[in-house]
Amino acid sequence: MRWGAFLSYVFIACYTPGPNIILAMDTARRYGLKNALTLISGMCAGLFVVMSANAIMNIFISETAPQIMPLIGYAGAAYLVWLAVSAALPRHAEGEQVSHEKVPRMADGFIMQFLNPKVIMFGFTSMSLFIAPWTDSKYIFFICGVFLVINCTAALMLWAVFGQLLQARLSGYSRTIDLIMAGLLLFCAFTVFNYSHFFKIA
Repeated sequence: MRWGAFLSYVFIACYTPGPNIILAMDTARRYGLKNALTLISGMCAGLFVVMSANAIMNIFISETAPQIMPLIGYAGAAYLVWLAVSAALPRHAEGEQVSHEKVPRMADGFIMQFLNPKVIMFGFTSMSLFIAPWTDSKYIFFICGVFLVINCTAALMLWAVFGQLLQARLSGYSRTIDLIMAGLLLFCAFTVFNYSHFFKIA
């Protein structure tokens, strides 16, 4: 087992900004950490299902990935564009109560994991490149999946806390930050779309 390479890959993949992290951070900034925790709980549930599926069906996924990844990528890119547009739209007036319909829900976080190629390929790569050559133990695969979910959860919590700090310190620049977050989500959509196109060609 190449522990150094594996842990480095997990750290970089989990803690660098992607669609999950940007959405969790922006939700904490816009609606507070409590609402972000609801979203993150849905993300974590979805992550657990995706990582478990990777652990159980690693061979199947490796054979079907070229067929399903473009579809997942296109759907994920469309979803990220929708999130970007929602983030860019003007918010409620200052002091006005936030409508619960506008706040990302647990279900949103859960569904997003099945439209996020980064998450799917993160689990697949971890299992196929680092775990499968080392052991075929289903127990080890499951432990690896749990380890990946724990790291993803820690990263989401860390960035959500950062989003809460942004809310407290940069409240006077909320409109500017809304547009920056929308731009970041559009960039994620662009990279997801390009990634899926590359996967299809390959």
